[in-house]
Amino acid sequence: MKHTFIFEPGLWRATGVYSDEKGDTVAVNAETTIKHADDLWINEGIMNLELGQGEIAEIRNNYRIKPFSTDKEYTSWISDNPALGQINGMFVVIDDTILSTYKTERGDYHGTECLNMIDKNMYKNRGALFMGEMKISSWAVTLKRET
Repeated sequence: MKHTFIFEPGLWRATGVYSDEKGDTVAVNAETTIKHADDLWINEGIMNLELGQGEIAEIRNNYRIKPFSTDKEYTSWISDNPALGQINGMFVVIDDTILSTYKTERGDYHGTECLNMIDKNMYKNRGALFMGEMKISSWAVTLKRET
């Protein structure tokens, strides 16, 4: 299976739900831009949480991804998150899924994210962020590539 998300430059839009530590959910709209250079892939993402009464919370992440080598199905990435600091992660491709695990540089936050390929222009994304043994957030979104 040939993956397209992160493997090809492009713009992806996402919609779905975001859940906080209490399990309360809000609608989420997000946008991710993938850019490729020879020795670095960039994933710039903005997630907007619709808190109600017109209030929007914005979460930004900028991943710097080491391109996958031809002989490996995994690679590493680093992100600078304004709220959490530096995050270090790994992507691994398993059949129709890109799995990501990560933790903050300080080690206080960690999480996982699963990107399941529906077709070349659509992925289902599920993920969760933890602080120790406590869930901070989780999300369920569908990503669609702008063509």
